[in-house]
Amino acid sequence: MGSDFLTDLLDINEYYHKQGMITYEGELCNDKEEYSTDNWEFSDEHEKATKVVFDWEEDEKWASGNILKIPKKGFSVVSVRSESLYFYAEGDFPIDKKKINQEYSNDAIFNVQPGIDTIWPGSGFCDFDILHSVFVDGKEIGRNFEKEEGDGLLYYSTHLLFKDGIVVAWLATNNNPHFWPFGDEYTETSIPCISPYLKKNFPENFEVAVQNLLKKL
Repeated sequence: MGSDFLTDLLDINEYYHKQGMITYEGELCNDKEEYSTDNWEFSDEHEKATKVVFDWEEDEKWASGNILKIPKKGFSVVSVRSESLYFYAEGDFPIDKKKINQEYSNDAIFNVQPGIDTIWPGSGFCDFDILHSVFVDGKEIGRNFEKEEGDGLLYYSTHLLFKDGIVVAWLATNNNPHFWPFGDEYTETSIPCISPYLKKNFPENFEVAVQNLLKKL
């Protein structure tokens, strides 16, 4: 149940585009396949972090990095394409870059700083983080995209349409009530997800949602 129109939206890259692993509250996925070596650990410090916001009223002096503001006036689209992804980074570093963290072990290990950005759509939709890079002493470790793609079999896309900083529509190509990362557990909104699922299972609600969107546009 794809859509050429929604797919084309993913190609718009005016303000921000990153490819990485979606996480929540800094919690990273486990290495379930045990691919990783045992000579490293994630640092509490983040590198090159950016917060992408639409209508953020908190302190703008974000200590961890930069703030990218999407314009409030006019139309904007947040598009997220999801697949199962194994974040795979590899590189060679001098042994003198290893450090000892006695909290975990007496062995010297590499201290890896994750590059994590926070996306903050607002208007009742949750924020989420994107792990897009990893660093050792400020030097980025190269990602092996071919090995990452090995587990990515399912693709879906979701799109939040903003008008003057407010979400006016939620579109998706999936066949479920909601779409990762915007699901029931994390999102409280009265905006229906206009999707094949809604059209098939609740056709009257689908028609109302579409007509309401057209009026807002």
